[in-house]
Amino acid sequence: MKSASAIDAIGMVALMSLYFFSMGYTIVTPGMAEFAEAFPDSEYLLINSLPSVFLGASGLIFGVLAGRRLPFRFMAVVGTLLCLVGGCAPAFYGGFGFVLICRALVGVGLGIIVPMANTLVNMNFEGDRRSFLLGVGSLVMNVGGVVFQMAGGILAESGWRTVFLGYSMYIAAFILALFIRSGPSHVETCDRKSIKLRPLAAPALLMFVFGILQYTIMATTAGYFNLNGFGGSSVSGTVLSLFTVGGAVGGVMFGIMMRSVFRLVFPLIGALYVVGPLMMIYASSPMVATVAMVLMGFGFGLIIPASMEWAGRVCRPSDVPMATAVVTSVLYLGNFTSTFWMRSLESLFGESTYANLWATAVVCFVLVVVFIAYSPFDRGDRRSSSDGGDPPHHFN
Repeated sequence: MKSASAIDAIGMVALMSLYFFSMGYTIVTPGMAEFAEAFPDSEYLLINSLPSVFLGASGLIFGVLAGRRLPFRFMAVVGTLLCLVGGCAPAFYGGFGFVLICRALVGVGLGIIVPMANTLVNMNFEGDRRSFLLGVGSLVMNVGGVVFQMAGGILAESGWRTVFLGYSMYIAAFILALFIRSGPSHVETCDRKSIKLRPLAAPALLMFVFGILQYTIMATTAGYFNLNGFGGSSVSGTVLSLFTVGGAVGGVMFGIMMRSVFRLVFPLIGALYVVGPLMMIYASSPMVATVAMVLMGFGFGLIIPASMEWAGRVCRPSDVPMATAVVTSVLYLGNFTSTFWMRSLESLFGESTYANLWATAVVCFVLVVVFIAYSPFDRGDRRSSSDGGDPPHHFN
């Protein structure tokens, strides 16, 4: 097992800051009404969605370059600087086209820093320590999402340009990036062997599916609460915040669940995404629907570290940066694809809100059956992980 002291205290703070600042793209979400008013004849929704496209693409570039050709610290500095400059620039200059260019820069910067934290955890830690840190990282990431969305909501009250001033928080990210530690495994693992992507097909596909389902559920929430008379945008906004809180709790519980239910982690996540939509479909009160959203948020807080754990187990050490980048990128590709998924359901069933909920439940029921029959975390993996040895690598 790699040493738990491979990354020192300040390096660990810098590493966790990458998780926190991974959610920076969400700061503009509360300001969509202001953007609609400022750019009535433009596709203003791209201000929110465009970074995810560039995040996925640049994430793959990160996987090729990180550690192999460019040091992690250098890439972290570049990524945070792109987020800082691209994020703040629209507050001072430019119209809609300039805003989109800057949003693309933010996406590229996030494509560097989002997969980096999980990469460094997977490279430098094994067993329970790795599971614990992946879970804590998920917690910190969700906390970052809450902070950025709250900041965006407050700043949006002063106008659409003011929203972008929230990216000044990346000054702290830039400073902390100077203390990124790659750990001793940097030299050992980031060699120039050819990258093998075949073992990553299963965890990447799973993350792609959940990327679609996450955005589908979140996009459905506002219409669902209005349709059922449970409340307007303020209520749905509060419920979405609770979804994020559920994700934070799921992240911090991941390490505990890997030691307890272990083989049933993925079936449990799928079950939460079966029960949650069904509760919303048959809910008689907003409280039931809120509990359903929290349960699904809990599941989403588990799926990211669980998929990263899976990817870390099946790939060679030299492929860890690319593995993490691939799994991260397909999550955001799934987010982008969710729009086409929802449009397809609407064309087939006419009514989108309940069609989205039923489709999510059915897809996840299939996943539960699959992961009960086969789990990437078998008993042999658990013993090896607990003992501190290197876990077996499947699918090679």
